[in-house]
Amino acid sequence: MGFSPLCDFNLPENGVAVALSHSPLGGGHLGIVFNETGGRLRLLELRWHLDLMVTDLPVESCWIVTSVDIPPTASKQVVAKIRAISRKLPKINYGIDFIAAKGSFQGTVYSAPKGSNGLTCSSFVLEVFRTATIPMIQEDTWCTSEANVSWGNSVCDYLERTHVEAKHVQAVRSDIKGLRLIPFELAAAASLPKEQRPINYDTIQSFALQAQADLNRICQIPA
Repeated sequence: MGFSPLCDFNLPENGVAVALSHSPLGGGHLGIVFNETGGRLRLLELRWHLDLMVTDLPVESCWIVTSVDIPPTASKQVVAKIRAISRKLPKINYGIDFIAAKGSFQGTVYSAPKGSNGLTCSSFVLEVFRTATIPMIQEDTWCTSEANVSWGNSVCDYLERTHVEAKHVQAVRSDIKGLRLIPFELAAAASLPKEQRPINYDTIQSFALQAQADLNRICQIPA
């Protein structure tokens, strides 16, 4: 379905969109765009450790956005759940194991499953859609890589620099296995027709590269 600048974006009352921006850690950064009651367009994003935030649009930073193709019968339910989560704004740890985090929301209540250390911006979006019964990817097809191991170590170093408690940092380090849900991958999955989801790892890669190219074309890459 493609991406467009968030500043030019319009969304139907019961529509949902996924927004993508640059990240200082690389790989992009994700959020969810939705309409609040009364027609306010808002952005919900897990920005960092214990930092879930909802913001009225427009925002100053540059984002691209794609509408998520959802069956009309489910769209109102999806928006209702996103609104509820945005009002509660639960405290969510930053953790990189998105497989262990499967099922993080019970309805609209965040409850980290046993073995989960938290969520990233992308696994947060994945879990919000999961609680609304909108499967995005085939998790069991995801692959490990040395690049993802390096990224996981960089995340832990940054958690330390931002003074996150040592116990949590150590728990996240113990989960670095090279398996990662990259925001470009989930953004690409969100841009596809519903008939193509949930999508597997190999198939999504070319779409993820296109999502990255669209972001780099529309939003200036940070120095």
